[in-house]
Amino acid sequence: MKKYLKQKAILLLVILITVTSVIATLLFAFTIPAHAQDNLSIIEFPIPTNNSQPHGITSGPDGNLWFTEFVASKIGRITPDGTITEFIPPTSNSKPVGIVLGPDGNLWFTEYGVNKIGRITPGGIFTDFILPTAYSYPLDITLGPDGNLWFTEGGGNKIGRITPSGTITEFSTPYNIPYAPASITTGPDGNLWFTRFGGGMFGRITTGGTVLAAFPLNSFINGMAQGPDGNLWFTVPASSGNPNAQIGKITASGEITEYSLPVSSSDPYGMAQGPDGNLWFTERYGNKIGRSTIEGIITEFSIPTINAEPIAITSGPDGNLWFTEYVGNKIGRVNLSGTGDILNVPYFSQNALPWGPSEYDHAQSLGFSNTTMDRWGCAVTSAAMVLNYHGMTQFQDNTSLNPGSLNQWLKDNEGYLTGTGTDGSYSYLSWPAISKLTEDLFAASKSAVKLVHKRATPSANTTTLINEDLTLGKFPDILWVKNASTSGHFVVAKGIVNDTYAINDPEWDVPFLSSFNNNYMQVDRYIPSNTNFSYIVAVVNPSVEILVSDPLGRKTGRFIYNGQTETFNEIPNATYSLQDPVTNPNDLGIQEQLGTGVNEFLLPEPANGNYSIILSSSKNTSYTINLASYEASGANTVDKLEGAVAPNIDDVLNLYYSQTQSSLANRVVTFQSIIDDINELRSLNLIDSDHLTNQLIRVINQAQENYQDGKLEMTLKKLDHFEDIINRKRGKEILETAYQILFYDVDYLKKQYSI
Repeated sequence: MKKYLKQKAILLLVILITVTSVIATLLFAFTIPAHAQDNLSIIEFPIPTNNSQPHGITSGPDGNLWFTEFVASKIGRITPDGTITEFIPPTSNSKPVGIVLGPDGNLWFTEYGVNKIGRITPGGIFTDFILPTAYSYPLDITLGPDGNLWFTEGGGNKIGRITPSGTITEFSTPYNIPYAPASITTGPDGNLWFTRFGGGMFGRITTGGTVLAAFPLNSFINGMAQGPDGNLWFTVPASSGNPNAQIGKITASGEITEYSLPVSSSDPYGMAQGPDGNLWFTERYGNKIGRSTIEGIITEFSIPTINAEPIAITSGPDGNLWFTEYVGNKIGRVNLSGTGDILNVPYFSQNALPWGPSEYDHAQSLGFSNTTMDRWGCAVTSAAMVLNYHGMTQFQDNTSLNPGSLNQWLKDNEGYLTGTGTDGSYSYLSWPAISKLTEDLFAASKSAVKLVHKRATPSANTTTLINEDLTLGKFPDILWVKNASTSGHFVVAKGIVNDTYAINDPEWDVPFLSSFNNNYMQVDRYIPSNTNFSYIVAVVNPSVEILVSDPLGRKTGRFIYNGQTETFNEIPNATYSLQDPVTNPNDLGIQEQLGTGVNEFLLPEPANGNYSIILSSSKNTSYTINLASYEASGANTVDKLEGAVAPNIDDVLNLYYSQTQSSLANRVVTFQSIIDDINELRSLNLIDSDHLTNQLIRVINQAQENYQDGKLEMTLKKLDHFEDIINRKRGKEILETAYQILFYDVDYLKKQYSI
């Protein structure tokens, strides 16, 4: 049986070399296509090893391109300026084919000749993982939406999955050799899509390993790539069943559209989505690089080397297209016009070990069903990339500064603001906390710069700000983005490329903002500066609006009265907005979200003095508001206050802010406001009996009458009685949220009227 399989594998190898290639880099993209530019050029770089037959190619985490050399059995690295370095895997005759950047910042590749999956660090250190199935002959490999690597087994007739730690699982497919899996990538529905060797078909498998119904095609398929329109695009060579060479697209539901190429024998191969919002593909026997708009308008560009046989193609970190020349023995670069400098921002994946499975923020205690960094850690991972870019790679104790350690630091230093209310729980990263960390690192000689946080929201000059940050300031920005897969996600902008931005995406590792429709909802800028770090941050549950008045009486925020919402924007440099929660699709492609999101007030460099805060709502609801006050030195105070509001029944808070000492916040309580709280808590069933509600109100009314009569001692006795009641009923007829609110109320009044 093994001899039979080996003979089959040899036949398959011959067919692979002469007929097909299977490299398509995952570019999970939903973009607005830019206008194509034809004033481009193609530059070629010879590979040092003769007849190496380069195959797959992908962007690396180090700003370089990495490629496989099938015959030479090497892994190559090429810098954007064309300098090539070759690395020899530990197992001889490995014959690597596919290659992709993994979530751990390493390069992962298939070793067709030795039945292994290989991993190489950017520094050139190899690790091999043996496949369980003998003679499986792995071919293509891609990064899955679950943070694992997925690959095809042409001889094993299986789909394989390998975790970043090296655990391999294989899933059988219902096809017979030679109709085994060939190329693979993530499809428009969030599942893995693969092609069938020797016959036209799109197979599909979930990240859980369930093989779904396939979509047939009357021709063979070479390469695949996510398109800017949310569809999967593919290349189709001419065959007996299909006399025309074509490219095509397929929707998530299986609807196929195809476009014929000018020359039927051109044999289109690899495909990638470019930074210009178009699809780019190789034409192996046509010796050209093709470009297609999402409408199917095709343009071709000749390769200087005759009979180069281009195979794989990918978008590079420099904003150009890079491809392998299988016979020409070169790496080619398609220079796109308008390419700017790309900042060398170190890449981190939120899915990588060891931090990927660790708890994000205090997600478990907040009651979230999914609690891990790989689900929700895009903001903190983006922040870690920015800090590392500025040279902040270690904490004061010399431990590495990475997404996992930064997450823990934020937990320990009130960098996450959390709360619960009738809406549910929320988790919020306090952006100025990152600035505080840079001040601490600077003081410990672990950083040469300090970073001041500034928020910008989309406006006429926001793009100018980003462009100036990237080109003049030479520092990256964090963008809040969304597309069809996520309604809330953070990425790092690191350079201008044509009509889009080059980005570091901590989740899907897509290279350009065009994957998010070239849209962003906000920009979080960390500006190198030695100025003061003073800041006020206020966040609350999204059903409650915040209206802040500064010491001069200027207002920013929103206020609800009689069902009408009034918006104010008077305080200079202050911003107020609804912050939607971070979202992430699960294994079924259904979006899940981290809590409720928050209403957020930000004020950098606030003036000293008293700030009045009014909380209002259009419904009865309990809330938690966090007030984080940062001094000029970066020292911070966080006041967490709970309460309940209802239509036309608001809460008032006072914040005394100082840039040089700890600030103090409190919720203003009156006899009437405590009665309002009792009624609101009853309406929310946080007090579970009318009898107890009436009793509590009666005691407060008696306390107020005594106060009005000048009987302060009797007032305090009634308030003590009120406190005794809620202590006895705590956890029984008074739920914990209601208890905390009422205890604060009565304690406030007792201190207010103490003799």
